Formats: sequence, C-alpha cells, structure tokens
Amino acid sequence: MSRGSWGDKTLSVAALVATLGAAIAGVHRIVQPASPPRLPEGKQATSLLEWREYGREGVRQGPSDAAVTIVVFSDFQCPHCRAADSALTALRTRFGDDLAVVYRHFILNGPASVRAAVASECGHLAGAFDAVRKLLYMSADSLQTARWAQLADRAGVADTIEFKDCMEDERTTERLSRDVLAALKLGISVAPTLLVNEWMLSGNPGYRYLEHQVGGLSRAAAGEERDG
Repeated sequence: MSRGSWGDKTLSVAALVATLGAAIAGVHRIVQPASPPRLPEGKQATSLLEWREYGREGVRQGPSDAAVTIVVFSDFQCPHCRAADSALTALRTRFGDDLAVVYRHFILNGPASVRAAVASECGHLAGAFDAVRKLLYMSADSLQTARWAQLADRAGVADTIEFKDCMEDERTTERLSRDVLAALKLGISVAPTLLVNEWMLSGNPGYRYLEHQVGGLSRAAAGEERDG
C-alpha cells in the first residue's frame, strides 16, 4: 500500500486536498457486517450503504448494469496499484459483462502522479484509455521525465497535438478534483483502495480473492434475477 504527500504548489488539486481534507473525512456512512468476507492477513473490509454513487464518476469499463462493479482509486507511481490493475484487467476478461471496473484517482506521490493521472484522462478522451493506462504503469519509474506526446503516440493516439492540449486544459484537472473529493469523503488513506460493490478494501487483496468475490456476487445476482 502506498502512502505519501503532495508536492508544494503542484496543481489546483493539491490545494483542494489541503483545504478540504479535514472537513470531509468521515462524512460517508459505514456499517460493519456481522460476517465480513475473508481477506488476506492484515487487510480489512467495510461495507458502504451508498456505494453506488462512487461508480457514477470516473472511467467505466463494462456495462452500467453489470452484476459487480469495482471502483478503484489508484496512483500511477504506486507498485501495489500496478499489481491491482493487472488483476482487474484479468478479471474483466474472466467475467465479461458481469463485471464493470471504474477507474478513479487517489494521488499520493506528487506532481508526476498528477501529470500521469491527467494523461490517463486525456487518453480516455482520445479513445485510448486502456493503452495509455498500461503504458503509464509500465513507465512508473520514469514518469518525472515522461514525454507525453511520445507516450500518446506509443498508445496509438491519433492526434498527439490534441492530446498535448488536453494535458494543459484546466477542465481535465477538474476531473481529478472530483476523484480526490470522493476519496476524501470515503476517508481513504492508502492506494489502491477498491470498492467491490458495497465492500471497501484498502490495499490490493490479490487476484484470487477478487475472483472469488466477483464470482460469488455474480452468482448471487443471477439467483436474485431468477427468483424475481
């Protein structure tokens, strides 16, 4: 799990965190279930009453009516986030339309992470989100010196000039601000943090655990449809 702090005067998102963090943390409602799912040692899960609202923003991959939605808050310089991203990519292949993944940002590692998050949003607008996201994780150790137009070209973005303009557009940064606010409202302090339907998991629980949980939730949803 990655912990960290923002650099001074990085982007407006950093100021937003500093201003609103103390005021918003703890606003969400949490209920403790009687029998939480079994997790790897040292990890915990909590259940959120209003979990659906957190999947309404961010980049969604998968249908809006999927049986299971995983919302992931992550940082491109976080190695545990990279491992979780690989697991989520495999899960999307494994479960098809039963699973949707919503990608959101929780930036802990300073200006390079901010720029990488902006690049991923611009990749989404260019129709190349998966390719850009993959390259960002592959380049995690060199993001401070990244050449964004070259990265976009490697990802297959057709118009790299438009991509560069997007990188400087304040509206793109505003998308990050919404994610930061959502993370603060949830009281998130580590990356990655995942919401698997109503279950909030801090850190990367690993592919096998997620496969078990998604499979169980998918089967439960299918049973409810038959009963209905």
